[in-house]
Amino acid sequence: MSRKPRSFGKPMGFYNKLKTDHIFFLASGLAFNLLICFIPLLLVILSILGFFLYSSQEILGYVQTYVEKMLPNASPRMTANILNVIKDRKWVGLIGFLGLLWAATRLFSSVRTVLDKTMEAPMRHGYLKEKLYDLIMVFITGLFFLISIVLTNLIDLIKTLPDRIGIHLPEFLQIPWGGRLVGLGIGYLFSLLMFFILFRFLPSRRPGNRTALITSLLIAGLWDMAKYFFRLYVDIINNFTAVYGSLGLLVVFMFWIYYSCLIFVVGGEVIWSLEKRK
Repeated sequence: MSRKPRSFGKPMGFYNKLKTDHIFFLASGLAFNLLICFIPLLLVILSILGFFLYSSQEILGYVQTYVEKMLPNASPRMTANILNVIKDRKWVGLIGFLGLLWAATRLFSSVRTVLDKTMEAPMRHGYLKEKLYDLIMVFITGLFFLISIVLTNLIDLIKTLPDRIGIHLPEFLQIPWGGRLVGLGIGYLFSLLMFFILFRFLPSRRPGNRTALITSLLIAGLWDMAKYFFRLYVDIINNFTAVYGSLGLLVVFMFWIYYSCLIFVVGGEVIWSLEKRK
């Protein structure tokens, strides 16, 4: 006896779909896989820092001061271990890069599984083909992700350049709100491209361009709001150290990761809803 397909056409249909798919559980799984990626990514970053910083004892001392400031309760042994990682940059970079590729491809496999779940798409077969496709997606969306994060804070960095190297900025960028608006706008554009690529090309059953674009416009806006509030917290973190101590930044970062994964899952549900209306 065939089962009657689920129907979510009523006013509460979208909400019922969210409950049926357990979006909070899906977001938790994505957040866990994303956090795993940060471990090898940290090794890669420390390796890159080693190539640029370890030749200068003055800059290395600045890095040590920064580590002690961010981790005031860290033991001297922990600080020394971080500096040793920077010193042994070649092996650390290789291990971190290989680990990052492995973790990132697993992350994209998880992302596809979540999208297939929310969009009720059949699972794709072919392990090697999927891994190669995930590897390509890692480089493309990873590039857009980094550009989006950097551009959100780039204007503030540019504003400090005149005092350092004597560059004269255009009058528009010298206006506080104007310069920040440019940075947020360009950062949003790259966020939009990143989500469009994920929503359009990663699922096993690909949605239309219009559906993917509408969903990406919404999700990119919500994600950029999260980036802005996270940055705002970092600017005023000293006001909250009495509550969480030195772990305040870590608490907010973990919440930002979970929120990002949650709105991504909601994006998959939005695509399902738009596709059902066709």
